Amino acid sequence: MMTEYVVMHVLRLHREMPRYQEAQATREWLRRPIVRPDQRRIGFLGLGLMAKAPALVLKSLGFPVSAWTRNPKSEPEIPIFHGPDQLEPFLRQTDIAVCLLPLTRETEGILCARTFAMMPRGGMVINIGRGRHVVDADLIAALDLGSALLRCARRAASGAFAAG
Repeated sequence: MMTEYVVMHVLRLHREMPRYQEAQATREWLRRPIVRPDQRRIGFLGLGLMAKAPALVLKSLGFPVSAWTRNPKSEPEIPIFHGPDQLEPFLRQTDIAVCLLPLTRETEGILCARTFAMMPRGGMVINIGRGRHVVDADLIAALDLGSALLRCARRAASGAFAAG
């Protein structure tokens, strides 16, 4: 079930469904260029048991997939960044970040203003992990400053920032 859940939310954001839902609600006909999977970089924060399967499925669909882990890890099919020094290079090359980290002292608040600023403009976040990974005030501020897609995802989430 976790694999389908993660893949569903990545595809939802990849295909800009929140933006289309908002346009539909206002009876607006929206035409958007289609971004091919090979043009949208997916990054997993954490690559444990719950993250590996969806990462491989997304890779099989043509998405460039990478992961960041707290400690060095070997995974032949997925490029791995690790440790605090490699978090910024990882996020700079991630369009959709999927957080599946365990909640620890080191990971609490990891999704914050500092890390959101590391992502490319229009970057998207799917937090599947614990709520305390996200600093809510920083997420709201990033959404307010971010792309229309993220603002749309924020409204669609109705305050429950599970995705976007």
